[in-house]
Formats: sequence, structure tokens, C-alpha cells
Amino acid sequence: MSTLATDPKILVDNSVARGPAVSIAGGNYRFNSVTIDGVAQNDNFGLSKNASATQRTPISIDAIEVLEVNVTPFDVTYGNFVGGNINVVTK
Repeated sequence: MSTLATDPKILVDNSVARGPAVSIAGGNYRFNSVTIDGVAQNDNFGLSKNASATQRTPISIDAIEVLEVNVTPFDVTYGNFVGGNINVVTK
């Protein structure tokens, strides 16, 4: 999360229970999408309070080659989000 917090479009909110929550361009954190190597890592059932599929980091920071943040409007190949997309490409 500290890597994302350096981007001026992103607010990392640690006050959310079971957080932190990531707000992209002022949007609600539940409207975001996270993809790792093109595979969505979202909380489709709404069970998590931070809109993540897991409470833990899905991958190690050492395994990341590229971290990209997309803000709406976005390329249609990502789809299924209205806030922002965090796209992670591994090594």
C-alpha cells in the first residue's frame, strides 16, 4: 500500500475496518478493481470491508515488475469497474 500512496490520484485510508481501503481519484474503494497478470482479484460477493478478495497481500512486492493505476474513463479491456483499476504485472 505504501507504493500506491505515492501516487497523487490515490488515497490510502487506514481507518476502514479490516482495511486499508484505496480510493482512486476520489471514488469509493468498493468501485475499484485489482488485476494481477490480467486476472481479477476482486471481492465479487461484498464480504470484505475493503473490497479486496483477501485480507492479505495477494503477492509479494518483490514479485511485481509493473504497477499501473488506471482511472476512469479507461480501456474497455479491463472492464467491470467504475472507480479505478490497479493492474499488477509480475516478473
